[in-house]
Amino acid sequence: MSDADQDPHGELSKQNVLMERDDISKTAAEFHLTVDQVQSVLHDARQQLWQRRQQRPRPHLDNKMITAWNGLSSLHLSCVDSLSLRVLAVIVHNSGLFASDAEQTEGQTTANNT
Repeated sequence: MSDADQDPHGELSKQNVLMERDDISKTAAEFHLTVDQVQSVLHDARQQLWQRRQQRPRPHLDNKMITAWNGLSSLHLSCVDSLSLRVLAVIVHNSGLFASDAEQTEGQTTANNT
């Protein structure tokens, strides 16, 4: 993958960008450092980048789109919930788990007559 693929809009040209191109052990060998030293340098660089990132203004958040997606999710979850309740009601009704003694006796009489 080329650098152009990583930055299609050219926003990072002439900017310092932290990038790990090789394995840490290869990088350590190339710069005559230990792996721990390379990891320490990378950790420090990430911390500096994070602090700098926190100073940038936040990008605009499109709340309308999030609300629309939440609405769709709620709609579909309620449909699934409604369907689940109907299926559960049919299962419970057919199982006779909550039938009263009179209903069970009547059901057995009906079953014996058929």
